[in-house]
Amino acid sequence: CASPTRTMTTTAGARSSAHRIDGTSGSGTPGSGRPLSSAITGPSSVNVAGDPTNVLYSLGWSSVSDSDGGTVRSILVAASDASLSNVVAAEEVSSLLSVDKTVADGAALYDQITGGSPGSIALGGAATVYYAIVVTDGAALSSGTVLPISLVRGQVTDTEEDEVLPESFVLRGNFPNPFNPTTSIQFDLPEVAEVEITVLDLLGRTMLVVPYQTFSAGLNHTVRIDATDLTSGIYIYRVVARSVTETQVATGTMTLIK
Repeated sequence: CASPTRTMTTTAGARSSAHRIDGTSGSGTPGSGRPLSSAITGPSSVNVAGDPTNVLYSLGWSSVSDSDGGTVRSILVAASDASLSNVVAAEEVSSLLSVDKTVADGAALYDQITGGSPGSIALGGAATVYYAIVVTDGAALSSGTVLPISLVRGQVTDTEEDEVLPESFVLRGNFPNPFNPTTSIQFDLPEVAEVEITVLDLLGRTMLVVPYQTFSAGLNHTVRIDATDLTSGIYIYRVVARSVTETQVATGTMTLIK
């Protein structure tokens, strides 16, 4: 990012903290007007090996709420540090109370945290990913206690020898997230496609458009988003991939904190 990102400073075992969009903070407690987050549960360590489609571990949490009874959105955040200052993955989980992560998910997290790439993976190494549930009511952010999971890197079958083209269009998210003021949206394409990205606010208003660009088939394409002219808040982004055979659409959420 072009300038330091303001981040949530919750550490494992600490009381939930809330960071308002204007940069002030306070505890997420009943009657405070801030959303209440939830602790997250999962294993302490996993061995990342085997069939990439197998479930490697599951994460669970309780329902979240707003102390004033308003609507909240929940985001599952994965970071490389306990203070959540370096977010490597984020996904909206507002309608869920648990998610399963596959061997492929674990390998991707390990490789991203350690900087590994096909052909240069340090098998037997370990890296820690830190998970937390972040909730927002549109005015404040609150994070629950942080769950560290040690990822021990083993051999992932069918993915370590030869890189193959993806079978479908996949939106991988934006990194970093939260961010200030730039972030990169990642996606996979099974065939050549023209890709357009639109950023909208929570009211559905278009705030930024990246015009159609042509991308080849392949993994981990990225488009950089510069939100210098936008205000702090949560935004929805829509990725449209238009190929000769079909048009596909995927959406994600990003959090800008200035």
